[in-house]
Amino acid sequence: ELAKLRAVAPVVRAEAVMPPRESTVYLLGREACDRALVHPQLLQAPEGAYQEFRAMFKEHNAIFRVFSQTMLFIDPPEHTRLRRPLQAMFSSARVAALEAWMTVRARELARRAFAAGQFDVVRDVAEPFVLDVLYKILGLEAADPAWVRQRMAFVTDALDFTTERPYSKAD
Repeated sequence: ELAKLRAVAPVVRAEAVMPPRESTVYLLGREACDRALVHPQLLQAPEGAYQEFRAMFKEHNAIFRVFSQTMLFIDPPEHTRLRRPLQAMFSSARVAALEAWMTVRARELARRAFAAGQFDVVRDVAEPFVLDVLYKILGLEAADPAWVRQRMAFVTDALDFTTERPYSKAD
C-alpha cells in the first residue's frame, strides 16, 4: 500500500486511520520527512491539538489510558519531573557507548541470520535487536523471547488503529 502511495507523490492526503480525522497527510520518504521537520509552519501543533488527541487516546481503551500517563504524553512540569532522572542515561558518552554496542549487536544478528541461509529479517534480526537495545537501556536481563513476543503482539494489536473491532469502556 505504501509503495503505491509513494509512486504517486512524496506527500499524500489520504483517509485517516484514527478518528475523529477524516483525512490526514502522509509523508513518504526521508526527504519529505526531513523537509517537514524543519518547516516553520509545521514545528508547532495547532492550539488544543495535543489535548484533543490525549482525550481521544484515553477514551479509546485501557492500554491507551495507560500510555496517556507516560512521559511522552504529559506536559511540564510533570514531564520534566519524570524526565530528570533519565537525563544521565542519555549523556553523550553513554549514547556513544550504546551506539557502539548496538553496531556490534546488529552485525552479530545479521551474521547469524546470513549463516542460517534462510531467515526472516523481522523475527531473526529486528525483533531481537530492538529487545536487546531495550534490555540494555533499562538494565534488564533478557526475558524469554516467546513470552515477550506474545506481550508485544498484544500491545501492537491494541495500538493498531487500522483494524476495526469493538472496544468497550471496560477494555
